[in-house]
Amino acid sequence: YAVILLAILILALCGVPALRAFQYTRNKSLSAPAAWKIGRDRIEILSREQETRVNWKSFGKLTETWHLFLLPSAAHPQSVYFIPKRAFRDDAQRERVREMAKRNRP
Repeated sequence: YAVILLAILILALCGVPALRAFQYTRNKSLSAPAAWKIGRDRIEILSREQETRVNWKSFGKLTETWHLFLLPSAAHPQSVYFIPKRAFRDDAQRERVREMAKRNRP
């Protein structure tokens, strides 16, 4: 029974974020072209319709999939910001995002 419970736990911890990311990347109505500016204190999301500025302190723990960074809202964990990894030029930029998310967690 312990092995089965461990397998279920691992599946839940690894599979759920990946499944959520897959669902949102397949639904084109949930995404719009946007430019991301990631700074030391905040993230700015610029699109045709609006500008959004969110402080790093407003996010919960960063989750990472193969193609996305997932940043849940600290106040409303069911609300998640998706940042595509393709928005970054190289691994060094992606690593800086990981460091800023860790450093600025509440």
